[in-house]
Amino acid sequence: MNMKNLQKGFIVPVLLVIIALLVIGGGVYIYENKKAEVPAVSDQNLQQTNTQTPPVNTQTNTPPPQTSENKKGVIISLVVNPCSQNQYSCVYSYGAKAVLLGKNLTSATMKSSGSSGSGAVPFDDVVGKMIKVNESVNGDRWESVVRTGLEGTASFYVEAKDSQGNILKSEKLHLQYESTSNLTIISPQRSEELQRGSTKEIKWTISNPPKNSWVRIDISKIPESGQTLSLQEAIVLQKDVPSNSSFTWNIPSNLEARRYEMRVDLYGEVSNFDTWIVRSITDFVVK
Repeated sequence: MNMKNLQKGFIVPVLLVIIALLVIGGGVYIYENKKAEVPAVSDQNLQQTNTQTPPVNTQTNTPPPQTSENKKGVIISLVVNPCSQNQYSCVYSYGAKAVLLGKNLTSATMKSSGSSGSGAVPFDDVVGKMIKVNESVNGDRWESVVRTGLEGTASFYVEAKDSQGNILKSEKLHLQYESTSNLTIISPQRSEELQRGSTKEIKWTISNPPKNSWVRIDISKIPESGQTLSLQEAIVLQKDVPSNSSFTWNIPSNLEARRYEMRVDLYGEVSNFDTWIVRSITDFVVK
């Protein structure tokens, strides 16, 4: 191999390397220029982009929630506290409270129903208004002191009203007052015969009378077989007799000759109002 051919073989590879370097360098230059043209994204711009949320459509067709003012009322329970239950009635004493639990009630009234005296005339007697003392999601609490003198044959219940004007009634409770007082009629005796136009001393004994106690004396005709009497046929002999006293009765000469029932009721002051406590009954015959 001569020198001329050796120089020619060396020059060709060198030229190829130079061309390759020029191509690579040009590509790097173009990439750096393009990179400089792209704006940098700052952290603030990135945060603003991430926090942008689409607008919320506030116009919906969902109805407003129903308030308690337009809900139907419900009676949950009615109890007397304290009260000892037996088979037929609830026996309570002074200071016992009726406790009503209900929802969406606007008023509540205690009532008792039964028969008056020995007759068969039903009645509804208003005992007293109840007061709402507590509100709860489980039921509002209404209370009132139970009036004494509700007989064991009477049924006690609550009549309530809700905001819609509906009248609601609770289940009935049979109540009987447990009194420490006792009253016994001494005169007249049972089936004793009394004469029209004469006088008769009515006597009684009372154990453990409350303070400021007094008695009321009533007589009424005893129905004969197949006969019905009205309340208006009862006669009030005396409404305000001291409990430790007797009473002289002037028997009218025109009083119908027949059998009568006499009731002596003891009243006493309880919670600043007079209330019936205990009763004694006898019967007699007018000739």
